[in-house]
Amino acid sequence: MHNNLKDYKQKEIQYFIIANLLVIFTFSTRIDSILYINNYRSLINLAPLIGGMGIIYVYFIILDSVISTNIKNLLVFLGNSRLPGNTIFNKLYSKKYKDFRISIEKLQLFYKDTWNEINEDGNITQNNKFYSFYKNVKNDDLIFYSNKNYLLMRDMNVISFLFMIFYPFIFLLIHFVFYNGWVQMFFVILWVMTLYASHSTGYKFAKNVLISNYYNKEMDDN
Repeated sequence: MHNNLKDYKQKEIQYFIIANLLVIFTFSTRIDSILYINNYRSLINLAPLIGGMGIIYVYFIILDSVISTNIKNLLVFLGNSRLPGNTIFNKLYSKKYKDFRISIEKLQLFYKDTWNEINEDGNITQNNKFYSFYKNVKNDDLIFYSNKNYLLMRDMNVISFLFMIFYPFIFLLIHFVFYNGWVQMFFVILWVMTLYASHSTGYKFAKNVLISNYYNKEMDDN
């Protein structure tokens, strides 16, 4: 039996935030390791820095929890209209759709009525139909874990965006932290990489739903 899908970020997001804080701690703080090892008073003075990092960690955990799904979708996909489930049928019936696991012609034929229904009824969105297919296969291992990876990448991208935006202001809050352009560049690159990963895993998740639904229907018919 699968764990709850909401547990997808129980540890990974926490580790991700800690890793980014360690980057700041290592490359963006005024620390002389030898001085601190040999100077007890300096070790005491280090406490505010560690405490400040802890506070930032808590703030990021809270922000990740309170930011709504719609806001996350806006930050990652520029809105719900570009979600994987809202674009997958456009991609299926384009010349760019590729999947080595199945004949694309068979998949297009299987979803032809769905595609016609979407085009003929303005009240039906691609995501409406996609979600109805997702519900049929959501407990399949392939779907569960590809959805988990997609949501994890999406949330990592949001966290990366927050670090990229708020990093220049951290030195105003913590005395020992200074602004490092290379660290800022690291967060920009991290944001770009997780943005690409979010779109890639989202697209893969959507393709898996269509294929799993197709094979399940084929097995039921046989």
